[in-house]
Amino acid sequence: MLDTATSNSIIEFHPSYKPLNDEFSSASTHALMSATRRELAENGWRGFDLRNVMNNTKSNVTMLDQKWESLAELAVESVLDIVEHPSVELHLPLVEQLSRLIDPFADMARASTGVNLLRGLLLAAGDDQTAGIMFRDHLNRNFRRPLKQILSEGAARKEVRHTYDVDLAMDILFGTLWHRVLIMRGPLSETTITRAVTATMDHLRA
Repeated sequence: MLDTATSNSIIEFHPSYKPLNDEFSSASTHALMSATRRELAENGWRGFDLRNVMNNTKSNVTMLDQKWESLAELAVESVLDIVEHPSVELHLPLVEQLSRLIDPFADMARASTGVNLLRGLLLAAGDDQTAGIMFRDHLNRNFRRPLKQILSEGAARKEVRHTYDVDLAMDILFGTLWHRVLIMRGPLSETTITRAVTATMDHLRA
């Protein structure tokens, strides 16, 4: 049944969430996730009310139970559904590549509605084990792997040191965004994005 759960486990990137069941139309799924995003934007993850989602769609609890194991999975997938994949072009300057890598999340965090969605994403992923796997798998496939490629190319061109740590680079680059969204609870400014990229470059060249 749909519920929320917490876990302190550290889990590798092995997605175990359920694939889309052909029984459910894409239109129904789209409407459900859209209503979920609306609820997150208005009431946040801590105030999330499934009844509001159900009242705005023709979905039923059976559909939810068969596709998602928890409300957290529904929330995480609904937000990730509108996060664009980064555009990485290795011929560009390294600073530009890092900026483009963070752009999909940064673009969302520039507006209050997007900040609310990202905060809901992070909180839901932290509350539920499988939702956390889903989020980390998304980060690994669409952000960490491209970053690893960027740094490998940068090291080959001697633009960054060969002893770089891709995970620490991820922490520096995206940690500023997560801090702004979760702790400061405000939109992300261009200055903050620039500082995150600059700090990452400083680390990579140290």
